[in-house]
Amino acid sequence: MYLEHVRTAERMLQNGDADQAILYYKSAITEDDSHEEPYLALATIYYEQKNDIKMALDILFEGYGKVGSVELYNAIQ
Repeated sequence: MYLEHVRTAERMLQNGDADQAILYYKSAITEDDSHEEPYLALATIYYEQKNDIKMALDILFEGYGKVGSVELYNAIQ
């Protein structure tokens, strides 16, 4: 289920539907919160397309707290 949500989110994003991509990335996190990819993707959408830096940082901090990856840590910097 996790991978299906991520793939659907990627497809939605490619089709220009950021709002649907957000929903699917959030669903992926609900299914399995141990992967950095959906956190990074969500933060990117909020930062680049929604111009919401606070939400992007909140997502990165949440992801780092759950995953602890270097990539999430670097994105916060």
